[in-house]
Amino acid sequence: MLASTIQLLKHELSKPLAEFRRRHPEVQLSIIDRSSQGARACLENGETDMAIAGQFDIEPRAAITATRLMAYPFMLMALTGHPLQTASRVSIKTIAQQPLVLPSAAANCRAKLDECFRNAGVLHALNVVVDASNFDLLVDHVIGGFGLCVMSVSPTILKKAEKGDRSLRGIGCRNITRLFGEETIALLQRTGRFEPPHHTAFRELVEAAVKAG
Repeated sequence: MLASTIQLLKHELSKPLAEFRRRHPEVQLSIIDRSSQGARACLENGETDMAIAGQFDIEPRAAITATRLMAYPFMLMALTGHPLQTASRVSIKTIAQQPLVLPSAAANCRAKLDECFRNAGVLHALNVVVDASNFDLLVDHVIGGFGLCVMSVSPTILKKAEKGDRSLRGIGCRNITRLFGEETIALLQRTGRFEPPHHTAFRELVEAAVKAG
């Protein structure tokens, strides 16, 4: 059983999951959509065999082994032509002066955003117009002119944006990892547990897919 986030399941994991089912039809595969925190909790509670989730530290934990797969960079998403898309320099304080469309508190990256805004002394002054857990809903409100979106974004989505994907048309993406860093995506397993052959097969498919980009 696997627990992961909707972004990962929809983008990075869709192909390896399909390939795993094709190669191992005898294995009963169960997938749970959770936030990153929820996916880790499912693993720690013994509800799943494996989790793939975002985290901002890769420090070892006694009960969990984490294997780094990739990273989601923090991006500023705004309507094409917005002044902050072309400004020579952007700061956390200048972002905080804008109406914002942000991921909900359940999202792993929201805690990081709040920490950075708090350290800059502007958390109390934020104008959060939209607070949503769904990426497509966040994008829709950016397109609708409700505000800027700041969040960690799948590289797969960024590649689609570069190619002019219809769902992201009219949105410009600016890398702001200098300000907020990046979210590490890790494969999590319980430490000291025997890894069955089908777990190994799935892990290797995921690692190969990530490496191939």
